[in-house]
Amino acid sequence: MYNVEPFFVSLSLYDMRSNRKISADFHVDLNSTATRGFLPRDQQTYDNSNCQLQAVFTISDPHPDILLVARIEKVLQGSVAQCTEPYLKPGDSKTAQKVLKQARLVCSHLGHYRMPFAWAARQVFHDESGHLDRKLGFSALYRQEATRIGHDDFIRQLSDFHRQEKITKLQSIPGTLDIILEVTRSENPGHSFRKSNRRQPLCEIDEFVPECAHLARPHLFYANRLYVYPRHLRYDAQKIFPKARNLAVCVEFRDSDEPNAHPPQCIYGKPGSPVFTRCANTAILHHQLCGGG
Repeated sequence: MYNVEPFFVSLSLYDMRSNRKISADFHVDLNSTATRGFLPRDQQTYDNSNCQLQAVFTISDPHPDILLVARIEKVLQGSVAQCTEPYLKPGDSKTAQKVLKQARLVCSHLGHYRMPFAWAARQVFHDESGHLDRKLGFSALYRQEATRIGHDDFIRQLSDFHRQEKITKLQSIPGTLDIILEVTRSENPGHSFRKSNRRQPLCEIDEFVPECAHLARPHLFYANRLYVYPRHLRYDAQKIFPKARNLAVCVEFRDSDEPNAHPPQCIYGKPGSPVFTRCANTAILHHQLCGGG
């Protein structure tokens, strides 16, 4: 059994006491070989070093209000409500075949573009001492509301995660997301996990540490990375085109101002693409005059 269309999952940590994101994204490819075959050929470069299923997150200040959040995207197709509708109906082979046929067609034409689909969250620690909550799994998969795609809106939605009267109003999508959590107190956690499982590649995720004196630590490693997060794009006031919609932000680096200059391959690729790529695109909201990141 496998999904009838490709889904793209990213995991990150949020601190709900300070209402901020505290880690970079861990992109993971859970698609089967058959489903991955729907995508364009340049999205099927299954490099083992870029398709990790294990990651190490560092948390300097563990407490019960830290959430591990999964955000799920799919290939651009239509409105979020329209794309989730088949999954809300009782399952039957006719509906599955229809979704499968549409997925093949959409992936062949728009396989390079993503749209928000769903999200889920789970509590990481059950006390202030940093003990993992192993029994509690991810929440239900909730449909990503088009009006809450921006960073600030999504943070507000996460702040209601433990409020039952709020969370029951969200549209859930049948499905599960399972992961295994382990903890190590090593100063070099990547080395500890690699020793226990040398066959699987491991991705070490950067922590976004706030500038607080009690969280100050000596730098043991140096990483020269720049994070670019387009937050919002308003294009509805322009007068050149009668309609500006289905907008995506494409991020490139240029080492020359020459008209024919090509961007260097210096952006980390997601699973299915080379380790380094020339550009990165934000997700797209179908028929929206504004884009959010």
